[in-house]
Amino acid sequence: MKTTISPSLHDGVLQGTFGDVSRDVVQRTSTIGGLYKKVLGASFALTGVGVVGFLLIAFTGSDDRSQWGYLAAMVGYLLTTALAAPMVSIACRSVRANWGKPLARVAELYAITGLGVLLAYVPLVVALPALYPNSDAPRESLRHTIWVFWHPHAPHIYDSLALLTLVITGIALLLISSIPDMADFGAKATGKRASIAARLSKSWRGTQKQWKARRAAIGLLSGLYFMGFLTLHYQYSSDFAMSLVPGWKDSIFPVWHALSGLQCACATVMVTMYALRRWGGYTAYFGVNQFWSLGKIMLALSLLWFYFWFMGFFTFWYGRIPAEMAVLEFLFTEQYRILFLVAFILNFLAPLLILVWNKVRRSTGGPALAALLILIGALVDRIRIYVGSWSIEDSFGHSLKEMPPAQLPTIPDAMVIVGGIGLVLMIYMIVAKVIPIISMWETKEQLLYVSHRSLLKKKYMLIGKPD
Repeated sequence: MKTTISPSLHDGVLQGTFGDVSRDVVQRTSTIGGLYKKVLGASFALTGVGVVGFLLIAFTGSDDRSQWGYLAAMVGYLLTTALAAPMVSIACRSVRANWGKPLARVAELYAITGLGVLLAYVPLVVALPALYPNSDAPRESLRHTIWVFWHPHAPHIYDSLALLTLVITGIALLLISSIPDMADFGAKATGKRASIAARLSKSWRGTQKQWKARRAAIGLLSGLYFMGFLTLHYQYSSDFAMSLVPGWKDSIFPVWHALSGLQCACATVMVTMYALRRWGGYTAYFGVNQFWSLGKIMLALSLLWFYFWFMGFFTFWYGRIPAEMAVLEFLFTEQYRILFLVAFILNFLAPLLILVWNKVRRSTGGPALAALLILIGALVDRIRIYVGSWSIEDSFGHSLKEMPPAQLPTIPDAMVIVGGIGLVLMIYMIVAKVIPIISMWETKEQLLYVSHRSLLKKKYMLIGKPD
């Protein structure tokens, strides 16, 4: 066993016994407070608003594809935030990050919100145009796409399979990871939610064979989720954005889109941790150590966000091909210039200026503020990308001949945006009262490898890392 020593300069450093952790988490999971009821009620209301907005668009809108632009932006935003959040847990487990054990379940719970993303995706894939305008069209009129199959609905089939596979993999990862905690919760609590948890974990006996099989399954599902995450971002960004804009051929954009998802994954978990610490009473589990460590990763991803964006932008700008210059004008310098500048500031400049200072990064409020700005900037950027792409009437040309004006949100569009956020929040909060939001087995594992020592009137944390 190797040991590393780091100063215990953080609040919220977990100390106690296994029983203390179980009792505390089970009690918090089984208790429904007034604030929880208010937030859950607000999420229900927001979801209802989103449903009404969707119905207004579907039944009172025109047949123009541009009416679904804000729904496409919302689905892209949820792929970038909610369905990206489990990547934080996967990354922490892969490198055996001790600080990431308490937040593993916080990240994994977002996998269940993929069910809401699937619902929002259905009308969107129906509105996505085929690869060519009609069956008699020559091959030269094929819409620019990543698919080489001579099939008009290749994007619809393969994109749907990619999203469905990712959602199923994420839910399987969540359930297998939380089986020991659901068994503990079902045995120590009472009520319907505890009985549901007990039924979901009824096969768990805690034998050594089950623990080994479970760890192997987590490793396999984590690898599949990682590959599915990259594949889905590649397909969605290509088929629902890039292929709809004539002349937009960029091999860097899908990579940048996925990287933005990793940045937003850290931001989503960061904001959730702050809310749980500030209003949920989980101070003992989410201390400065978690915010500081995750903030460093978020800072690195913010720098990479700029690097990959600049590489894609510079290639177009330096090449000076008329079709590509038209794309730059449309999405960056003319119609959607303001949205791009807002996203550039909130996704790069603001996190950089906040997190570059070690004193700010070694706090709970500083990284949480940077994370909130990143999430706002990502929403603005997805609106810029997808609303702009879906506003193009003719997607079968070789270049943009006419650039439509920036499409401002209508009241139904705004309702769809807030409804999508409310839907994710509603699903997350409901499931968090059946599956404990703290990974008890990983938190207990953390206690095995951590001890606190005193040296020269200061407290230090001794961490053991088994190999």
